[in-house]
Amino acid sequence: MYTEIRLREPTAGEVEKAQKALIGPNASPTMSDIVMVSLVSGLPKPVVERIPYSDFEKAVRYLMGFTGGGLTTGATS
Repeated sequence: MYTEIRLREPTAGEVEKAQKALIGPNASPTMSDIVMVSLVSGLPKPVVERIPYSDFEKAVRYLMGFTGGGLTTGATS
């Protein structure tokens, strides 16, 4: 059983992997956030999916501080 979640600054590769969750038929911003929290914390994705939403949102807001407020969904000009 997991009792805490430890987060750190994501690597560029982790951000890229989370962005890939924004592509495809099952894509969603929430899935991208779940992937990011899983990658950065080391918790398995099914465990992250069971985190109470209020705690999950705190983790996502913390990580957004490193990604400029969210993951980018494509190239910008």
